[in-house]
Amino acid sequence: IPTVPAPPLFVVGGFAAVGGNAVAILAFRFLLPIDPARRLRSILIAIVRDLNIIAATDSLPLMEKCRIRTHHRVLRMLANAKKLDQDLNAIVEGGLATLVIGRNMLILRQAERSEGFSLVASGAIRETRLRLSAISRSGEILSVLEELSTLLSSVMEAKYMNLNQPTQAKIFISY
Repeated sequence: IPTVPAPPLFVVGGFAAVGGNAVAILAFRFLLPIDPARRLRSILIAIVRDLNIIAATDSLPLMEKCRIRTHHRVLRMLANAKKLDQDLNAIVEGGLATLVIGRNMLILRQAERSEGFSLVASGAIRETRLRLSAISRSGEILSVLEELSTLLSSVMEAKYMNLNQPTQAKIFISY
């Protein structure tokens, strides 16, 4: 006959499991405070990693998933930036640039699938990948994001103005 523990032991085990989780949460909350500047750097690095995935993949569902995750990270970045005693303009502009890059990359990929392969669009995607992968320090992330946002916005503007391929290429090269 197998032995079964008494019901009070199950209750004690349940309290131990819940209590252990509560102690861990409190320890991480109060014993290991995270520096806001360090948190901001880690969020920026995660944003760049997501944008690299968006630029590298051909899967539209994966792109959309990364874009949504990037939106969440931008919101976290802005909430975390309030804790720093710095000017928020650069961080807000970097966040907006991130959202523009994600959206424009998605639109360019969708256009490639529906309208065919555009050399200017593929060049913009390739340039985005190269610039994002060339970031060596977290201090230069915001400036690179703003440059890429300007580049992709000019490509999108040329696309929607229905300019021919050579004119689009000249606009792309000028950036």
